[in-house]
Amino acid sequence: MHTPMECGPSTELQTVVSRVPRRSVPTGSTLALSAAIVKWQADSTALFGRLVEQSQALRGGAAASEQTDQQSAAAINAAADQTAVVDLGL
Repeated sequence: MHTPMECGPSTELQTVVSRVPRRSVPTGSTLALSAAIVKWQADSTALFGRLVEQSQALRGGAAASEQTDQQSAAAINAAADQTAVVDLGL
């Protein structure tokens, strides 16, 4: 499974910083951009983890719902088999 941090923060940071023209961006701005990228990566990793956890919970809920439906259908069929047919004479 892939994660947002797969390339590593230093690789992505180097890529972003290398694309910024050195003469046009002050050092402080580059550092601010670097900090923002690190925060973004941490936030993305946390959100991705929550997304995976929630998808697993939804799959578990769907499986339980399917099992309940199957059990209910079996109970209805069993009750129908035990019920006598009533001739109403219509």
